[in-house]
Amino acid sequence: MLLHVNMRRALCNEWSDKLFDGASEFYWTWSVFLQKNDDDIDLAQGFSVGCPVNDGYAFNNTHDDKKERILNDPRFTVQLPEVPEGKTAVVRLDIHCWEADNNAEAVKKAFTNAAAQKFLQIYEEQQQRQKAALDKFAEWLDDEDDSIIQTLINAGTLSSSTFAVAKDIIGLIGAGVNLLQNSGHDYIGIWRAELFIENLGDRYRYRWRFDDGVEEWWDDEGKIYRWAQFKEYDGSNMLHSKLLLETTNLGVNSLVDPDTLRSDHSL
Repeated sequence: MLLHVNMRRALCNEWSDKLFDGASEFYWTWSVFLQKNDDDIDLAQGFSVGCPVNDGYAFNNTHDDKKERILNDPRFTVQLPEVPEGKTAVVRLDIHCWEADNNAEAVKKAFTNAAAQKFLQIYEEQQQRQKAALDKFAEWLDDEDDSIIQTLINAGTLSSSTFAVAKDIIGLIGAGVNLLQNSGHDYIGIWRAELFIENLGDRYRYRWRFDDGVEEWWDDEGKIYRWAQFKEYDGSNMLHSKLLLETTNLGVNSLVDPDTLRSDHSL
């Protein structure tokens, strides 16, 4: 089973950089947390690879007034977990939006699998003292070795591998995001969704939970489109992105008409 995510396009309704050429530059980072059991998860991370490593996508330039852009970025695919019969797995998708005004390289570097593994290593070396680990991690992010992000950018579209971590590491990942915000990186906001996958024995079924609640169960692989809002706390920056969310290769036969299931989800 695979989950494919593609940010098809974005619309910028509010932006703060209205001096000079009027443009603001934005990019996105993402994390996928795949529940394996009560104690462990699989993690995958990434970022927008179609814009320059030290920049984002320009919106609202006074020369072309481009409020909306076709992106197809971030675009990635992750392997979904195997689900034991009678059990339900939960997949959490976090997408963060940033303005590229201050060292975008460090933020993008933080959202790589290699960075997460480095953070865990530092955390253990600092005897699980979170503040000391975060300080050391910040130093590592600011060093000049950006080969990690350049390799991912060269790859273009990402098919991201996952690696196993302890479940309590999710809190550390969140602390890392707070570290980046507190270090002066211009953070716009987060959009979060959860995918539930249930193994009924003869088939899988799944459902999404978004900001406005839980969707219906589906018995077949399929895709939906969803608008995601990214809004800064003071309203000075606000973007809406159209996301394609697709599950494929479930390996089961649909027991219902998939067109009926999907009829209310295409935007």
